[in-house]
Amino acid sequence: MASTSTSVHTVFHIEPFDTNTQWGRWIDRLEDAFEIFNITEERRVFYLLHYLGNEAYNIVCDKLAPVQPRTKSYDELIDVMKNHFSPEPLEVAENFLSGSGYSIQHGIIRQRYCILA
Repeated sequence: MASTSTSVHTVFHIEPFDTNTQWGRWIDRLEDAFEIFNITEERRVFYLLHYLGNEAYNIVCDKLAPVQPRTKSYDELIDVMKNHFSPEPLEVAENFLSGSGYSIQHGIIRQRYCILA
């Protein structure tokens, strides 16, 4: 008789955020892990800050200085990071690019905008 086994993870783990990945996709995965491991709203800030990774953690600290990130709510931290890593496109820039005939990949524009922001 063939036996099948399933692996159940009992330790919370997700790869730290890498600034070369898409913020929205990573945060979706983190929130899925919160559901799997029944992480309470009160603990989500600490998990988020832990798994941000060094570069992203430094960014959130710089954006919130002199306030400590752990004093902010989970939603406030998500907004800060989303505004930095997934900013809304600037209408003026979009109009310029579409009207000028430039054909630049969207990801490159977003990446350069994030560096400037």
